[in-house]
Amino acid sequence: MSSRIHDLLAPHAGRWSVIVDASTGDLDIAAFVRIIGVPVMSGGDESATGQVGDGRQRLVVITAGPDAGVHGSVEHAVAALAGASRHDDVLLLLGWRASELVDGELATELARCGVVADVVVGTPYRDIPVAVLGRLSDIGAEDDGRFLLDSFSRIAAEQLADEVTQLRQSQEALVGAGPMGRAAELMRERAALADEVRQLRARVRSAERRADSLEASTALRIGRAVVAGARNPRSLVKLPREAYRMLRLRGGRRGGASTAPSTAASPLVVNEESRLVAWRGGVVPPRTDSVVAGVLREVTQRALSDVAQVSVVTPDDASAIIDKVSPDVVIIETAAGGAEGVWSHLGDPSATERERRLLRLTDAAQAAGHPVVLWRNSAPHLTAALADFAHRCDLVLDGPGTGADSSWSVGVPLRGAVVLSSAPTRSGVLVMGGLDPREPAVRKEALLAAVRAAGDDLVIRPLHDERHTVAWPEDIQCTVSTSVRDSHLGAAASSAAVVLARRFTAPGSAAGIFDDDLVALASGARLVSGPNRLLMAEADLAHAVVFADPTTMVDNSALMRAPDAATAVRRAQELGAQTPQEHWATLQCLAAQHSTRSRWRTLLAPLGLLPPRTAEEDISVVVEPLLDGELAAAQSGERLVADLARQTQRPLEVVASRSDLPDARVRDELVSMGITVTLLDDSSSWSERARSVSSTHCAVWSSHSEPWGPSVLADLHLGGYLTGADLVHWSPDAGIARCSSGDSASGPIAVRRDAVIARDPQEIAVAASWALGQEVVVGSRVQGA
Repeated sequence: MSSRIHDLLAPHAGRWSVIVDASTGDLDIAAFVRIIGVPVMSGGDESATGQVGDGRQRLVVITAGPDAGVHGSVEHAVAALAGASRHDDVLLLLGWRASELVDGELATELARCGVVADVVVGTPYRDIPVAVLGRLSDIGAEDDGRFLLDSFSRIAAEQLADEVTQLRQSQEALVGAGPMGRAAELMRERAALADEVRQLRARVRSAERRADSLEASTALRIGRAVVAGARNPRSLVKLPREAYRMLRLRGGRRGGASTAPSTAASPLVVNEESRLVAWRGGVVPPRTDSVVAGVLREVTQRALSDVAQVSVVTPDDASAIIDKVSPDVVIIETAAGGAEGVWSHLGDPSATERERRLLRLTDAAQAAGHPVVLWRNSAPHLTAALADFAHRCDLVLDGPGTGADSSWSVGVPLRGAVVLSSAPTRSGVLVMGGLDPREPAVRKEALLAAVRAAGDDLVIRPLHDERHTVAWPEDIQCTVSTSVRDSHLGAAASSAAVVLARRFTAPGSAAGIFDDDLVALASGARLVSGPNRLLMAEADLAHAVVFADPTTMVDNSALMRAPDAATAVRRAQELGAQTPQEHWATLQCLAAQHSTRSRWRTLLAPLGLLPPRTAEEDISVVVEPLLDGELAAAQSGERLVADLARQTQRPLEVVASRSDLPDARVRDELVSMGITVTLLDDSSSWSERARSVSSTHCAVWSSHSEPWGPSVLADLHLGGYLTGADLVHWSPDAGIARCSSGDSASGPIAVRRDAVIARDPQEIAVAASWALGQEVVVGSRVQGA
C-alpha cells in the first residue's frame, strides 16, 4: 500500500523544531514535507542550526535518484549524511522504483553512513516512489542494511501486485466491452509483468544470498566484536585474540590444533539449483496452444511442437520448469531413458536415483494440479522398475505394436510437410534401416524375401542412430544411400515408388500402425507390409498398401493381397507410386485420424481436456468485390448461401463489403449456419479484407465461378495446411494443386492471410485475377492493397 509523505511525517511532527532541506535537485521539497508550526529551511541557511534549542531535533530531508538534475546524485546524498549531526532524524526521498533497489547496493551504502531506518514506505508520487524515515547514529544496528533490503523487496512486490490488479481489471473491462485486440495486448502485458515478478524474486534471492555472505564475512564479525567492545569495555582485553583467531580461520584456513569450523561463506558460491537452471531461463510465450512439459525425446518434442508449446525437463530442473511453464499435461516417455539422454537408465532397477527424481517430478506436477501421463513406448525389460510407478500416473499409454487397447503414438506431423504434384517422378523400392538379428526367424525370412524380390530397384538407407543391426546377406545387391534421421523419413520416402514397412510383420505376430509407415504413405509412396491386422482395418488406406497375407487375416475384398512377401513387392512395383487421387485420399484419412493434431486430441480426451482451437483449424471466405447492380448483388448472396450450405466443412466467417451482401436476410441465414459475417466498406482492398480474417487461410468466392461442390472448402483448407503454400487451387479434374505466380489455374482458391497482407499489392491483384480465371487487369475488378 502506498502512503503520502505527509501521512508518514504527521505522527512524529512534535519531535522536530525545524526541517532542513539538504537536497540538491529541482524537487520542491516544501510541497511534500510542509508541517504546521515547523519551518522548512535550506541546508545552506545558517539559521537552520540555531533552531535546535528547545529539546527537539532537526529533520534533514535528502533526495537521490536516477536523474541527478531532478533528484540529486547518490554522492550528494552521502555527503549530506556525512555533514548532518549524528542525532538528527533523516527523511530520504528516493527516485528509484523499489524493484530497482533490491540489489542491495543502496541499502548497504545507507547503512554504512549510519542511517537507522524506522519506516520504509512506497508513495503514490511518480518522481519519488520510495521514502525512508529514520535517524542517524554513530553506531548503526547490525541489521540496518538487511531491514532496508527487506523493505524494498516488500514494496516492490506490492507495487507489482497493484499493477497486475489494475491490468486485470482493465482486461476484464475490455473483454466485457468486446475489443479482443486490446484484450490480447493486455494479456501480453500481464505475461510480461508476471515475468518481471519472477525476475524480481530471483533478484531478491540473489540479494539474500549476498546478505548471508556478508553476515558470515570476517570483516563483519570483527566489526561486531569492536562494537561489543565499545559497549562493554571489559571485553576489550579479549579483542586482539578474537580478531587474530578470526583472521586465521578466514576462508577455511586453520592453524595449529584448532578444530573450530569456519562459518565464512565465499561470495562466489552459487546455489546449485540456480546454476543448473540458469540456462533454461526465458520468457514464457502467451498460451495460444496447449502447454506440455515432461521427459521426452528430441523427435517427440519436434512432433508435439506442431500442436503444443513443449518444454523438456531434466532430472535437475524438473520442479523449477513445472512451476515456470504451468503445463496442461506432463508426459513421461520411457524411450527417453536411452543410453545417451539426460534421463539415461530411467527404469533400470540399478539406477534408483533416476526413479527418485521422476517421483519428485510427479509429486510437483500433481501437487499443482497437472495430470501426469506415462507413455511406455520402449521394451518392457528396459523399464522394469517403473511397473509400480504406473499406478501413480493419471493416464498410462503403451507404444504401437504391443497389441494393447491403450496403444498411442504421436502420429504424422502433416503441416507444411507434403508436396502435391500431379506428375510425381518416383522409382525404386526403399528399405529404411538394417537387419536386426533379434527379430524372430519367421519375420526375418519374410523381410529378406521381400528385399530379394526388389532386384535392381532396391535402395537401402540406414538409420542414423540405428543399433543392433548386422550387414545384409551378400547375395542382396543394391544401392546403399546415405543414412537418414527419423525426422527426415518423409523426405527419404518422397523419391521412392515403393517402401517396405519398417517392421515387416509375419503371420501371428503382434503389430500396430506405426508412424514410420504412415509417413511413407503421406509421402505418396506405396507401402508393402506383412499381415498387419490394424492396418488392414483402415479401409481408407487399403488402396495404398499391398499386404503379404497368406492366411487372409481380415475378410475385406478391397485389400490388395499377395500370397507371400516376394509377390507383394512385385505387385507393388507393377502398380507404382500412388496416383494423385489415391494420394489425396490417403492424406484425407491421415489428417482425420493419424495426424499429430488428431492423436493429440485422443491423448487429452481421457483427461477431460480440450486443446485450444487455433487459426489453422478453420478457413474463412472472402467475397470478391462486385461491380453489378443491386439485383446482381442479391442473386450473388443467394448463390453464396447455397454454396456454403452444402459444404462438409463450414467456414468460420465470411468477409465482404456492404454492397456485396446488402440483403439482411442473406446475412441472417449465414449467421444461422454458425458463420460470422464481417462487413467492410465498399472501398476495402484485398489486404484490408485479409486483415479482417481470423483464420490462417481464406477461400476467395466469386459469383462468376462455377457452383462449389460439397468438399471444396474442406479440400482447400487441407491443401493449404499440408503444403504451407501461399496459394492452392481446386479443380474437378486435378483436385488440389499448389500454385505459384505465372501458373495457369481456374476454380476456387485458398490464400494464406499473411501472404495477402505482406506481398506486393500489384502481385496480389494479378494472382487473384488469374486464380479466378479472369483476364489480368490490375486496378479494374481486383483492387490493390
